[in-house]
Amino acid sequence: MDQATASVRQQGTEGTRPVAELPAFDLSRILARIRKEHPDWPEERILRAEEDYRRFLACAKADRYAKLSPFGDVDTVWHTHIVYTRQYHADCDAYFGYYLHHEPFDETNRDFARRSALVRPE
Repeated sequence: MDQATASVRQQGTEGTRPVAELPAFDLSRILARIRKEHPDWPEERILRAEEDYRRFLACAKADRYAKLSPFGDVDTVWHTHIVYTRQYHADCDAYFGYYLHHEPFDETNRDFARRSALVRPE
């Protein structure tokens, strides 16, 4: 998938429509760290987690005020990205125009589950 032109699509009665372009920033350092910290993860799992993380960010950009909180592998990629604070800040500024804060999943932010169709392509 070409990251620069790929987008998350939302299913509607009229078909699908682009919600937001996927971020195209370089996550190679983040993925290298994940490979080191999770040597049991096959490469396919790492690449899928990266793709889903990019989709999560596109969902967050599409609805700035939704309290989205990923789980599992997507959250692992996000936590690892945040550890590289300067890169994360610069990536947020370039993609969102603001800093995307991490909101832990709890009873008040179930939007991510509600919008899961935006995260996984058909």
